[in-house]
Amino acid sequence: MGEPLAIILRTIWESDPLDNPTEAEMRVMTALRTNFGRLPLTLYQYAFSLYQKLIGSMTMVFQPVVEIAQRPTGVSIQSYEALARRTEKEKRAPFTALQMAHVWGDRFIIERDTQLLEKAITSYADADADAPWQGTKPLSVNVAVRSLLSDSYLSHVSRALAEAGFHPRTLTLEISEQDPIQPNPGEQWPQEPLAYFHSRLTALARELRIQFAVDDFGVGYASLARMAELPLTQIKVDRAVLHHPLAVEELALVARVARDALDRGHAPQARAVIVEGYDDEAPVGLQQIYNLGIHHVQGYFCGEVATTALHPLDQTVRDRVATLVRGEE
Repeated sequence: MGEPLAIILRTIWESDPLDNPTEAEMRVMTALRTNFGRLPLTLYQYAFSLYQKLIGSMTMVFQPVVEIAQRPTGVSIQSYEALARRTEKEKRAPFTALQMAHVWGDRFIIERDTQLLEKAITSYADADADAPWQGTKPLSVNVAVRSLLSDSYLSHVSRALAEAGFHPRTLTLEISEQDPIQPNPGEQWPQEPLAYFHSRLTALARELRIQFAVDDFGVGYASLARMAELPLTQIKVDRAVLHHPLAVEELALVARVARDALDRGHAPQARAVIVEGYDDEAPVGLQQIYNLGIHHVQGYFCGEVATTALHPLDQTVRDRVATLVRGEE
């Protein structure tokens, strides 16, 4: 009992049981899983119910993706991304809680993604009912590769959209950069991994009529091959790229890849490129981004925040964005 007890005590010490008892307990269970691998079935089932409770306690907020332009009339909200938060007031994502699922495996990952998807669509439908655009602004929700391989998860997608009365085209699933596209140990795919996943997404896009994006290009497994070969409608560039010494060159490359299918006559339009995590401290200005042909930006800039409500851009925000795009500030 010495080693398990030491792990439990250390994990409790590093967490905050009084702030969030459920998450603290789940951290203990995950630490045991990490150190000892398989746990007794009763502990595994208890951990699963605990994780369901933890994910169920989260709130979904919506961060606008802003279309930038040189004139204020062209600055507008293009879409929203649903983001999980412990409370509406928190800016940071509960990364530790969300990433615990990957320690436990597919069942936990699919449960996490299913709960968050249903919560996102339900909350978005409620917020949209009080917004001026009534279902015309698309919604993006994060998803893991393993969930997209699950028929159970996909049936939840269809049901949640139908219950909310949303057209499937309203939804874009953003494929997490954290996930490798490869079979699990002992699992066999009928094709090379990227080709198999490409076929899977193509079939899903046709059958469910939803769209897909690659999330956080520039980190993790989001390689050029992944970005170029998968049937995606959006490419989301991680904020880390903005702080790279060759940021402008990297953004230019992404813009070229986004236009590749259009240039070759394989698509009716270029993929949208969205720069994530943009704020007033970013070393690359909105004018530089705009001049590269990238016209969508997401992040905490010009006073815009993620909330449970959907609001049009304030005129002062639109004026300032246009000023920055013109390079006059």
